[in-house]
Amino acid sequence: MKQKKYYFIFFKLMFVFAIFFWIFNRIEMKDLGQRLGHVAFVPFAAAVFFFIIGRFLAAARWNILLRFHNIRAGYFNIVRIVFTSQFLGVLVPAGVGVDAARFYQIQKQEKNFTASMGSILADRM
Repeated sequence: MKQKKYYFIFFKLMFVFAIFFWIFNRIEMKDLGQRLGHVAFVPFAAAVFFFIIGRFLAAARWNILLRFHNIRAGYFNIVRIVFTSQFLGVLVPAGVGVDAARFYQIQKQEKNFTASMGSILADRM
């Protein structure tokens, strides 16, 4: 069973590297350097900082809702689910892609349909 898990992780990493390889082959590095030279560092760093803090706060809020439904998934596990679902939400064109990814991840662990869905709906509101 562990060997199967390692193969799955390996294939996920290979997929990510293949995507990065494809992206970097399509980018003119000279043009990228010029464009990045025009980016103001402080506003960019502030935006990244607030985005990351927002994800941690969303995880804390969702953790409170899950605890209300007696689901103890662990804060850092929820942070991982939030970041993963945020990434997958970019790939899925529907407006509920983030919620579907969160539901799938927490449902896979907890097997409590109503509590999982209720916490996501309450978090959405």
